[in-house]
Amino acid sequence: MAKTGQNPKPHKYNKAHNPIRDPRLIHRNNNQSPNHEAIIPFSRSRPRCSGMLFACVHRGRVRGDDLSKYTLLAPAGGCKDSQDNYYPNIYRDFSYKDYTPSTYSAVVEKCAGWCLQNGPPQYKFLGFQTYTKAYAEDNVSDPYIQCQCQFDGNLPSPLPTYNPASEGSDTQTGTGPMQASDDKDYVCYALNPPTGPNLSKYTLVSPAGGGCEDSQGEYYSQIERNFEYKDYPQLSYSDLVEKCAGWCLQNGPPQYKLLGFETYTKAYAEDDAAPYIQCECEFEGNLPNPLPTYIPASLNS
Repeated sequence: MAKTGQNPKPHKYNKAHNPIRDPRLIHRNNNQSPNHEAIIPFSRSRPRCSGMLFACVHRGRVRGDDLSKYTLLAPAGGCKDSQDNYYPNIYRDFSYKDYTPSTYSAVVEKCAGWCLQNGPPQYKFLGFQTYTKAYAEDNVSDPYIQCQCQFDGNLPSPLPTYNPASEGSDTQTGTGPMQASDDKDYVCYALNPPTGPNLSKYTLVSPAGGGCEDSQGEYYSQIERNFEYKDYPQLSYSDLVEKCAGWCLQNGPPQYKLLGFETYTKAYAEDDAAPYIQCECEFEGNLPNPLPTYIPASLNS
């Protein structure tokens, strides 16, 4: 029998379903610019996040090449949206015996890559969910995982093709940012925000924080400008964040003590009739003197 309140699926031995908290959940800091996310270079010491209503994100511990594109949201726990709904998903089983090495980590890596066959930008793919190691291996004669690719709102139509083929799909109503449920038989991996050549030089900070403070609760010196969607009609939110990342790098180490940048979350950027992001380059200590030149020009100029 499926667990009460969960969505049953075909299983080899009746394991129940449950679906992913989006690591991109970033809330409002009442003490500084609202709904910022903190992003810093790998090579510098990390700022800490400010405001208990923040949700900063960093890359989770990952293993294989495909799994490195995701963040593990919790040691264990399935995923639902903020209204306690499951997400639409496409799934198939992966048995240990079909892979070498025949291990849990090998089949989870396989699941990660399998789901990525049909991801952004073509499909609203959010991440995947699968069994915990203990739950996968409680069928000792044939341990396996069920790999569930999670989608935002609706399943793709027509359903995309996978190799190996999917074994089924599940129509659910989950939409928007994801959060962990209390089903400890599952683990959730959320797809990391896309990174371009500039953004790949940074890492998102903290599992649940926003803007940046130092260890004493002080904000950093900043040089900033706005990037408005209307000025870049072909670009998405992720593209503008990539543009911000490169803009700040015009005046970075070794000449300047650039620590990173912070910007609005997607939700906050787009809650305005004229959506935009504010790009704030964070510096250690004082601002450079004289202020460096940026193209396009900073608002500090």
